[in-house]
Amino acid sequence: MGAARLARRAARALALAAAALSAACAAPAPRQAPPEARAAAPRAPEDPEDAVWLLAAIDGRPARAATRAVFADGAVNAQGPCNAIRGRYRREGAAFHVVGLAVTRATCPDQDEENRLLDGLLSARSAEVRDGRLVIRASAGPTLTFEAARPGQ
Repeated sequence: MGAARLARRAARALALAAAALSAACAAPAPRQAPPEARAAAPRAPEDPEDAVWLLAAIDGRPARAATRAVFADGAVNAQGPCNAIRGRYRREGAAFHVVGLAVTRATCPDQDEENRLLDGLLSARSAEVRDGRLVIRASAGPTLTFEAARPGQ
């Protein structure tokens, strides 16, 4: 292929790109919805069933590994640092009890943290949601602090 032919192709490609860019710049700006139609900022959860929860701390110490938990219709489903966790829970006022946990049995470097998570869930006696945090307190185990996951998290 000759140099002149390559130059013509490059010039055509450049002209097409310039035309596309010009058309994009000339397009009107998208209209914004009126303030009343815009989605309101998500409200902070008020109940354990209002959110997907991310473990933030165990006994006030930051969690090292990602752990997600969902409490819905009396069931708890979580993905700990190492294993999937499923069980049931009962809630009456502030009283909160987790029963019948089933856990897969993989081991991992964060096994100690997962064991403390399981201990906190199995010995849970109360749960409180305040300021976007779920705090599960145990009678003889660690206190678990979860934060509500943001959309897409």
